[in-house]
Amino acid sequence: MTRPRLSVVVAVYNMRREAPRTLQTLAAAYQDVPRDAYELIVVENGSTDPLGAEAVAAIDPSFQYRWSEPGNPSPAAAINAAVRQSRGEAVALLIDGARMLSPGFLRYSLLALQAYRRPLISTLGCHLGARPQQQAVREGYDAAAEDQLLASVPWQRNGYSLFRIACLAGSSKYGILAPLAESNALVMRRQMFDELGGLEEGFTSPGGGLVNLDFYQRAQALPGVQLVTLLGEASFHQIHGGATTGAANRWQAMTAEYAALRGRPFDPYPRPWPRPDFLGQIRPLFRPWLRRALAELRPLEQAQPGLAYADSPHPERFAAPPQRVLAVLGMHRSGTSMLTGTLQEAGLVLGDVVTAAPHNRKGNREALPIRTLHDDLLASAGGDWKSPPEAVVWRPVHRLLRDALIERFANQPLWGFKDPRSLFCLEGWREALPQLEAVAIVRHPLEVAASLQARDGLPLADGMALWERYNRRLLHWIEQFDCPLLVFEPEAEGIKQQLAGLIKTLDLPRQLGPEELRFFASELRHQGLAAREQGILPASARRLHQQLLERAIQA
Repeated sequence: MTRPRLSVVVAVYNMRREAPRTLQTLAAAYQDVPRDAYELIVVENGSTDPLGAEAVAAIDPSFQYRWSEPGNPSPAAAINAAVRQSRGEAVALLIDGARMLSPGFLRYSLLALQAYRRPLISTLGCHLGARPQQQAVREGYDAAAEDQLLASVPWQRNGYSLFRIACLAGSSKYGILAPLAESNALVMRRQMFDELGGLEEGFTSPGGGLVNLDFYQRAQALPGVQLVTLLGEASFHQIHGGATTGAANRWQAMTAEYAALRGRPFDPYPRPWPRPDFLGQIRPLFRPWLRRALAELRPLEQAQPGLAYADSPHPERFAAPPQRVLAVLGMHRSGTSMLTGTLQEAGLVLGDVVTAAPHNRKGNREALPIRTLHDDLLASAGGDWKSPPEAVVWRPVHRLLRDALIERFANQPLWGFKDPRSLFCLEGWREALPQLEAVAIVRHPLEVAASLQARDGLPLADGMALWERYNRRLLHWIEQFDCPLLVFEPEAEGIKQQLAGLIKTLDLPRQLGPEELRFFASELRHQGLAAREQGILPASARRLHQQLLERAIQA
């Protein structure tokens, strides 16, 4: 299973009305991100009127639901437990499941995680309604009024329309350009969450008290952190009788709890203020909010001494370009060695590979440790390369070997591997390398069968059956990766044109034209068109071959 880039944890308590809307705004289609880019975990913190797993699955069947037993009014422990059980490389915390999100929250968070080494990604906080809900509830604002307000804008189709019916929350009262007291949609790398020890579970007030504000301040104080505020995005709080927006505002008790835990009074804007980078897009509906933010910022800065802000942003805040890893996929005797050698010629790092062999003068370009790992995976499942199993099981020892192999390339920005057995073992590689890319090649089944007969003495019928086994897996992975597929043609010029086009598509370090390719040698290609006359192609193999050719044409 591919590791998601982000784990989104949403805490809810008695939010049967509010939480479904929040979850709708976190759906992949609403956020315009790939569904496998993130996982979402709903944590029900001992509600007396629970949302339930069915209601969560109705929004998205992949959303997870976790029940936390009653007894702790603070969600801190439940959120920490959910993060420990999550799988993402980074975490997004929504301590209040009544907060709907604007449609770019996940997309820009994922971009910030890619662009920065240690980003702390914050989001403007808003309340639905004309005034902050602490005030609005005293004036008669309630759930029924809010339902009418939401019905007045097309938020399901255009989430940015929520800006029309919202106001700034108290924690964001100075606007997007000034310091925020907290972020109710906060994103960071898992390592940073672990460095902080998660949310402080000593905060036991209902709703967590000031635990989220405390966590935000502590995260900003971590070394090497760059605050990134999403411009044009926000969370929108629905009324639900919460700890700070309900009729019984418990602010005094929460600040007392903070002082008891931290030994100092709570300061929502401790100096020096961080200098955030802004990431996002200024849409028309957000322009009035930006104008107001500029108006609020000027007197705020004028009232502060010159050193209100921290020094310049962290000099190493930008991340190095993400490492690229490329798997070359294809059946034995299908041109995978030729393809891999050409990619190596264009700058793909392969490490220590076989560069000469009896049946392959230029070598099969396979790393023996990787091939040995794959052989053991196949053997453990009761198969081998001639009789591959339906599935393999990556045991702990296999993962250790895999991780050790990956570590060898830790300093390489672009590396790859090739082994036809990969077609049956790729799940384990994707688990460790979520960024894994692929390129594939296919050859006519009778040519492959004839080549296997010449090399291994395999009967033609057995060779064609084996071709089908491998290439059904190949088709599966092509669809999973949406990767380029080449055809190992008899004509040398046709292959060279494909290879040059592929090098350009993959944006490899050395861009080579057809006439510059040196690894490819047409005289090393055996079993050409004549091999296609040696046997009768089964209908199933013919159909599969046609499917692959059509996919190659599309690529």
